[in-house]
This record gives sequence, structure tokens and C-alpha cells, in this order.
Amino acid sequence: MTAEEEQCVHTFFVVVSVMPMVFTGYFLVKTAIMFFGFDPDCTHAHLDWDLALGLFLFTLFLAGTLSLAWRVTALQSTCMALLLVTIALILGASGNIIKGGTESNDSKTIEEYYRLETYPSWAQKFLLKDNDWHVFQKCIIERKICENVDKEDLFRGGCCKPPVYCGFQLKNQTWLIPESGLYSDDANCVMWSHEKGKLCYGCNTCKASYINDLSFKWYWRGGIIMSAVAVWIISFGCPHGIEMDNNRRRNRATESAYVMA
Repeated sequence: MTAEEEQCVHTFFVVVSVMPMVFTGYFLVKTAIMFFGFDPDCTHAHLDWDLALGLFLFTLFLAGTLSLAWRVTALQSTCMALLLVTIALILGASGNIIKGGTESNDSKTIEEYYRLETYPSWAQKFLLKDNDWHVFQKCIIERKICENVDKEDLFRGGCCKPPVYCGFQLKNQTWLIPESGLYSDDANCVMWSHEKGKLCYGCNTCKASYINDLSFKWYWRGGIIMSAVAVWIISFGCPHGIEMDNNRRRNRATESAYVMA
């Protein structure tokens, strides 16, 4: 491969390595708009975390792209290592939370996603003992999320209706208390209220749906970062491999010339 061809290939991979940075920039701008504006459906908790992650990733991708363009191998390796550690932390933590919410031995009586006790205790303490949980409660009340009865999602199932196992029956848009069952023995069943400002916003089912949705979003982001790393590996590895191959050819040519001489 000639020097001109090698430079052309190198330029191509530099351009390809820019793609993760572009997508991260889009995510960062979108997050900033919601952070400084408002969350339309109350489903984006911890936007400050999203902003911090976006800035961190954008900086890494920018540094990695520049290091590829200037052929700074040490900086490329550092950026890649930081990304891999970030992916491991995100997927490990969020995956552990999601797994905890789906392993239920009593899933016949209540949907597993709404069982707060199945989620790790550290996740409950970390995600529910901060201001964002109260902000979320206030948001779903102010935006009247539960009044849209035609839409069904995780939040509405955990926060807008009484837990399924309580045995409440819906009649004429009103939940009727059963004559017998777990109603009087379960805190979630007792906590349910017909008042629009209360409903089941303080129930463990609502907290469970909050934790599950938040962890799922971070798990999804970890997967997206993995895709970006795959693009980076190709962008960083191929030019390096081409350069090593060219060096071997030059060395062989030099050795042949030396033997002939």
C-alpha cells in the first residue's frame, strides 16, 4: 500500500470514529433541553446523571478521535480502557437491578416488576433516598399522568392502580374494595386511595416501577455505548494493523536489499 493509499484509509477511519461522538452530542443536547426545560412524561429521572454521562462520553470520544487522527496510541488505549470500565459498571449495576426485579417465586399473585422486595437493597436505598423520587411523585401528579386511562405502561400499572393481588374490582371507573382477601393485611392495599393526588403514588409497586424503569434505561445506554466501542475498535484497530503490515513489508524489503548488496 502506497503512502497516499495509507493516508486515505487512515482518514476514512478517523471519519468513522467521529460517529459515536456525533450520537453522543445529540444525546447530550437532548438531555440538556429536558434538564433546563421539562420532562413531558415524567419518565426521565436523574437527568443530572445523564448530563454527566453525556459530557464524560463526549470528552472521551473527542479525545479518542483526536488521538486517532494524530496517531497517539497511548491516549487511544487510555480512552478505550475508560470506556470499557464505564460499560462494565453500567451494565453490571443496572443488569443486577433488572434481574432482581424479574426473579419472583410468587409471580402468580403479583407482576414481578412491581415487587419492591425483589430488587437489591442497595438499589432501593440509593434510588429512593433522594430528591428525584419526590420530584417524580410530584411530576406524575402535576402532569396528570394517571388520567390518561387509554395508555398502559409500567408507571401507570404501579402508581395509578391498586396492586393486582389486592383483589380490587373496577366498576364504573371506581375500584371496589373486596369483601375478603389481602386488603387489610397488606400496606400497599391499604395505602391505595381514590383521591387523584394520592392513588398509589406512595406504594411499593410505584417505587418498584420507578427503580425498574430507571435501571432499564441505563442498561439500554450501556448497550448503545458497547456499539460505539465496537465502531472504535474497528477504527483504531484497522489503521494500526495496516501500519504494522506496511512496516513488516518495509523491513522485508530492507533485508532483501541488504542481502543483495
